[in-house]
Amino acid sequence: MFKPDRNAPSPGGYLKQAGIFAGTISFPDEIECTPKGETKIRLRIETDAGTATDDYINSEKMWWKLNVLLASVDPTGTVIPVTDGADLDFSKEQAFIAFVRHFDGKSLSFAHYEETYTKRDGTQGTSWRVRPLDPRKKPSEQLTKAVLSLVNAVAPTTPEEPDEIPF
Repeated sequence: MFKPDRNAPSPGGYLKQAGIFAGTISFPDEIECTPKGETKIRLRIETDAGTATDDYINSEKMWWKLNVLLASVDPTGTVIPVTDGADLDFSKEQAFIAFVRHFDGKSLSFAHYEETYTKRDGTQGTSWRVRPLDPRKKPSEQLTKAVLSLVNAVAPTTPEEPDEIPF
């Protein structure tokens, strides 16, 4: 059972620049399946600088991302119609899709950064990451120092307000 929790910590697309952005979430027209048969929804986040994407998979190991998104979009519990601690049964695919659909059209502040990884064949690859930000906290309280340095290296914030979220 998935338990919504806006206070859950975060464990550690087309937008091609690092920084902290404000955007609007768009629900996709198509829903995919992972190779394991799990439902995967790729949300688009439209910003003035471009479009970023983030995947949400109906897997117990990945539900933490839903809590991070929920806390970022609706920290007070007034926008998304769900109660913290409620048991949501995502064993039926439609329940997961309906829950994620609630985020369509909502505003979101997020960190966007490029990450390097090693592919299965041993070569280096890069991927753009989206980390939703909780508006109740400063980015420095939510992001690791490594991620902050990646975000600030390309899009430094002003010295007067280093932790300002663009909302």
